[in-house]
Amino acid sequence: MSGVRAAVLSDRTGHDSELHLLPRRAYGRFACGENWLNIVASQHEIIVAGAGVAGLTAAAYLAAAGRDVLVLDKNRRVGGYAATFKKNGHHFDIATQALGGLGPDGEIMNILDDLGIADRVQALPCEPARVYHFPGMDAPYVQHGSWKKQRDELAARFPDHADAVAAAFDTLRAIFEELLALSNDSSHARFSFVRRCPTLAARHDQTLQAFMDELGFPPELARLFAARAGYQLLAADEISLVGFACNEMTFGNGAYMIRGGVARLVDALVRCIESSGGTILRGRGVREVQAAGDSFTVRTDYKTHYADALVWAASIAQLERACHGSSMLPETFWNRISSLRMSGSYYILYCSAPANVVDELHRRGAVFPNMEYVDSDGRPWYLLIPSLVDREMARADSHCVCLSVPLAPGRRPDRTNCRELHSRLLDALASAVPELAGQLDPLFSLTPSSLEAMTGNPGGSAYGWTQIPAQSGFRRLSTTTPKRGLYLAGHWSMPGGGLAAAMISGRLCVHTILKDSRP
Repeated sequence: MSGVRAAVLSDRTGHDSELHLLPRRAYGRFACGENWLNIVASQHEIIVAGAGVAGLTAAAYLAAAGRDVLVLDKNRRVGGYAATFKKNGHHFDIATQALGGLGPDGEIMNILDDLGIADRVQALPCEPARVYHFPGMDAPYVQHGSWKKQRDELAARFPDHADAVAAAFDTLRAIFEELLALSNDSSHARFSFVRRCPTLAARHDQTLQAFMDELGFPPELARLFAARAGYQLLAADEISLVGFACNEMTFGNGAYMIRGGVARLVDALVRCIESSGGTILRGRGVREVQAAGDSFTVRTDYKTHYADALVWAASIAQLERACHGSSMLPETFWNRISSLRMSGSYYILYCSAPANVVDELHRRGAVFPNMEYVDSDGRPWYLLIPSLVDREMARADSHCVCLSVPLAPGRRPDRTNCRELHSRLLDALASAVPELAGQLDPLFSLTPSSLEAMTGNPGGSAYGWTQIPAQSGFRRLSTTTPKRGLYLAGHWSMPGGGLAAAMISGRLCVHTILKDSRP
């Protein structure tokens, strides 16, 4: 790659200078010179389109490796779903809530260690990881942060199936380790796959329900083992075993929140990129992408940028719009895209509650930081109180409370529907936790449409493609594309959806780029 870094004229805010800011008499002086080109265009080795955690992770690795990298994002606030909003002294993580991969040897922490920024993020453990209230159960089901503790508890509850429980967790772990092997060395995907990844090869078409049936799990054991499937908005007979294993084992070393909000993780990645010489331009959404030979032309509303390689870490829908009318990618690529199913989204209501009420409930063991309720019709809803873990997230006299309900793919509630969802959540909370009835002060809400505006994901898709067998693990979109030099990162590509998997995809993307660029 060329390694040429062009100078960019900037104003005091760091934004690219606009052409009309130059005096008219200057046009002729710069028209044929290098300075003119610096104003209307810039040359970089690699452009990263999209500054969610996948794009930022990829850019941080590339910048740390000495590559000349430019990051473009359509929003002023970078991070995608990894966002922390503030309202009336309360802090709310919009779509990440409890995170996996932040414990010792967790995948997020390993990435931060690689980049030398682990000390900038303080992970706070959520133990238990989640508490489930299922209809017909005498007591809630408490899910541990450790997969080994979870395995031992299920084996103790169901001693006649202890061997099957052990075999189930062994399989989940093997799938996860094989996925990590693929994400650390992309050549595994193309060389001796069956030998290197025997569990993935044998189980890639299996649903979680089929796996549990094979092991002879009784219904009650199956319900508890599959409890976290709802986290990815799918039932056990729909979700891929591979997708479930990736999520379950990511959380298997604990669930965590980040002190001060997940935006601090984003800030750490941004500082890493900029301190290594990379550039991030906010409010610079990509409008058009063209390829000429082995280079790319990337246009925003403000400027044209040239690069030898392009990492697409924004939504696939945005790539399709940017390539409209271009033959850069073959029809077979877009045909495959059109056949894939997106995941569902959420309606989320953010509230405050009196500190004395919540604290008293917590002391009695009636309320935990992260809880899932399933009503008699099988419909789940979630209660999250992050300030029980991180007191910085709310004022001293209150707690921040999130109520959410999953929505089917493509569902876009209108104003009337949103009022109904709002009422349903408050009524469900009053029934499940009567002490909180009438105690909540709603602050704001987010719908699939508002989540789409934040991220560009059609319908506010929470996890990119839904984790069915045909779209999980190595069956997700590859890091590479039919166009040489164009790479994919994010939850639309391997290994899957969710913050940890998106960051892993950014690392995988960089491994592929560095391998492809070796002489």
